[in-house]
Amino acid sequence: MGVAFDGYLSNAKVCIDRDQNLSCDSDEESVLTNDKGQYTLPSDGVDLSKYAIIVEVIPHQTTDMDMPNATRMIQSYTFSHKA
Repeated sequence: MGVAFDGYLSNAKVCIDRDQNLSCDSDEESVLTNDKGQYTLPSDGVDLSKYAIIVEVIPHQTTDMDMPNATRMIQSYTFSHKA
C-alpha cells in the first residue's frame, strides 16, 4: 500500500514500472488511488525494490484533494519513485 500526493491525488493511475520506461503501459497492471490518495498494487511476489512506482495524473479524472471543489486536473503529469 502507498499514498500518492501533491495534495492527496484521487483517481490517479499507479503501476509498477517493470520495463523501466517511466510510464504505465497496457501490459503493466495498474490501480487507481482513492480519495485519500491510497492505493494497493498487486505485486505477485515481485521484489518492489527493483522497480519504480509510477503515479500518472489523468486529465479530467484525477482530483487534487487539497482543492476538491475545484475542477479536476486538466494537465497530465507523472511522478515516479525510483527503485
